[in-house]
Amino acid sequence: MNDENFTINLERYKIAIEARHKLNDDFHKWMTFYYVANGAILISLNAVYQKNIVDNDSLLLLSLLGIITSILWNFSCKGYYYWSSNWIKLIKKFEKEVYGDKLVYGFFSNEVKEGEKLIFYPFASKNISTPKLTMLFSLISIISWTSYSVYIVEEIWCKILLIVIVLLIYFILPIFVKSRKDGQHQLV
Repeated sequence: MNDENFTINLERYKIAIEARHKLNDDFHKWMTFYYVANGAILISLNAVYQKNIVDNDSLLLLSLLGIITSILWNFSCKGYYYWSSNWIKLIKKFEKEVYGDKLVYGFFSNEVKEGEKLIFYPFASKNISTPKLTMLFSLISIISWTSYSVYIVEEIWCKILLIVIVLLIYFILPIFVKSRKDGQHQLV
């Protein structure tokens, strides 16, 4: 590889690392927003109960807000994971082009891998993905808020309609909120 290509690839490598670090920082900010928003909705729901104001309209409105917040939270997790996977693959690609077999991001400690214990060992490390756990947690939140909403709605047709609407939002909305559109990036 000539000096110019080396310099370009080294710069790409550094920029990809910076972009991934920025994405990680943003992930923690975004997740905090969704945790706080969900908590605030839950506290508001509790406040309605504490005042003995069992107003199904208020409870339903709050639970619908919980559903929407949780769906957006889940999508935000999925978007983070999508871009994070992209950056780590690019980092590994540029790293190999710049450093050959002297990798940092492309290596993983065999000692750590071989040292994995069963999941119930209390202080052992484990190959578990925090973003995947967060996606699971946000999905449980969607299911919980939807279940509560269905519970407080009295009419069966409203219960069915509510479930259908939640499913439609969950499966249709991603079509309209893509962060990367075809033709915007050169695929490597």
